[in-house]
Amino acid sequence: MCTLKLITVDALLSRVVRWPSYAAVDVIMDSSYKQSMIDNMPSGYFVTDVTQSIQFANRYALSHLGYENLLQRPLSEILTRASCILFESYVSPLLVREGVCNEIQLSLKTASGEKLPVVLNARREESDGEVHWTFIGATQRDKLFHELVQARNLLEEKNRLLEARTVTDDLTGLANRLSVTQYLTEHLKNARVRQTQIVVVFIDLDGFKAINDSHGHLVGDQVLKAVGQRLAGSLRTSDLVARYGGDEFVVLLEHGTGESKKNERMILRLLQKLRTPFQINGQMLSLSASAGATVYPQPGAVEPEQLIRQADQAMYKSKLAGKDQVSWFDPQWEATQRTYHELISQMRAGIKQDQFVLHYQPKINLLTGAVVGAEALIRWQHPERGMLMPMDFLPHIDSHHIEQELGDWVIDSALRQIGNWRARGLLLPVSVNVSAYYLMSEKFLDRLLALLHNYPGVPASQLELELLESSAIDDSRNISSIAGVCQRMGIKIALDDFGTGYSTLSHLRNLSVDVLKIDRSYVQDMLTNPSNVAIIRGIIGFAKAFNCLIIAEGIETDEQLNALVNLGCHYGQGYYIARPMPAESIESWIAAR
Repeated sequence: MCTLKLITVDALLSRVVRWPSYAAVDVIMDSSYKQSMIDNMPSGYFVTDVTQSIQFANRYALSHLGYENLLQRPLSEILTRASCILFESYVSPLLVREGVCNEIQLSLKTASGEKLPVVLNARREESDGEVHWTFIGATQRDKLFHELVQARNLLEEKNRLLEARTVTDDLTGLANRLSVTQYLTEHLKNARVRQTQIVVVFIDLDGFKAINDSHGHLVGDQVLKAVGQRLAGSLRTSDLVARYGGDEFVVLLEHGTGESKKNERMILRLLQKLRTPFQINGQMLSLSASAGATVYPQPGAVEPEQLIRQADQAMYKSKLAGKDQVSWFDPQWEATQRTYHELISQMRAGIKQDQFVLHYQPKINLLTGAVVGAEALIRWQHPERGMLMPMDFLPHIDSHHIEQELGDWVIDSALRQIGNWRARGLLLPVSVNVSAYYLMSEKFLDRLLALLHNYPGVPASQLELELLESSAIDDSRNISSIAGVCQRMGIKIALDDFGTGYSTLSHLRNLSVDVLKIDRSYVQDMLTNPSNVAIIRGIIGFAKAFNCLIIAEGIETDEQLNALVNLGCHYGQGYYIARPMPAESIESWIAAR
């Protein structure tokens, strides 16, 4: 075993690619392995003693210099005259003083007498005074340097391409979501100082899904590219247009303050450009766009994401207002939307936490006083606001998906209560109010069948669905189809608040309902308003003509009850009879009668 000290540093590589220089290392190995490793080094290596006599040279050094053996030759024999002078005046003193000399260019003499320009690195060992030399040809060094520069340039170019891709949309070549955030972050800092106004425009295409569905995603992608080109071609170079995601685009405009009308005209011009049909693969495809806009500066601190969200909310207003238009962000509208979403969230939590309850208002035979059923009316035991009536929350969730969740809960709760009463010998049909939106929601009939299946002891005939007349006549054909399936299942269909929705005979024929409920507004004034009496008489006539049961709502006095009986209405409900009450109170109320 022996110890060999090697210098494997190439300062040239360290300089080009900024790698750390390697220090000399001690390698412990057997002699044969040591000799093999040194001989196969990709550079020249030799060792001189304190007298500058060569003690060892590897295969690379011998082959490149053309010598069979360099052992015991003085270093000066393989140095050119000029290199000897440089060695004696600079290299040797440097080795004595610092012990190392990196990257010095000298010329070595080959066996044939030719000059071989090389780059040498030398290191003097303190223990024995030996100097270890490594060298490569100067031309080889230049080639390595050139290759490394090329590699560095290629790496930098790839980095530039990667950086560009992070802020560029692959499909359209426009800026992407990250680029929008970066632009706003940079420009918001200086907008107040420059006294400029930044307008954030959020654009969503109308009808793009239909193009995708009808013509395929490849055509849809071509449309998105064309939209991006059309938007970019309509703006100044200082403006930014980006594909934000899907069929959503964001446009950032910067103007002087007080140019709101100019901004409005520019946005409207963009929407007009998008109305022009697109020619894709020989087909003319039409669409439009809805836009929302907001401006900066605003009072207080505003983050880029907040501006984009404001523009998105304003765009949603355009969608609700009929599409193909621009709406501006309104802080009051945002507050309303926030309250709305909070309500939805609280209601969803209320369903899970059993905060909702049903109260039941009895329906009676006005002639005999017998209880013939009950209407289920929802209440919300709000943890902070107390007991809330339906008008406190139902109007605010019109046509929202939460209607479906709440409607399912109401029917499930009503069926469970019917089953509980039946188990105690009380056969009491229950009616529940449903909206047209809920009735026509996706898979309504499947969910209704599943709910009935959960209560096998409850006949479907014990359940009645009350539908507002005003909502029923808006889509009477589809409502009639669903109502007809419910009737074939045994469920009864009632038309609530009849007389307020301007039903015609054709509507009644199409709907084929089982019950008509006279609206309370006619009942309350019937004793003082002859017109109301005439309307009630007409409704009773409708009911007889279509073989419907007639029920009057809102009976509050004995005089109203008697007047209704005299007109031929034999069923009713109202505060005079009973107020809505919890389920557990119904049995005692019936017993007391």
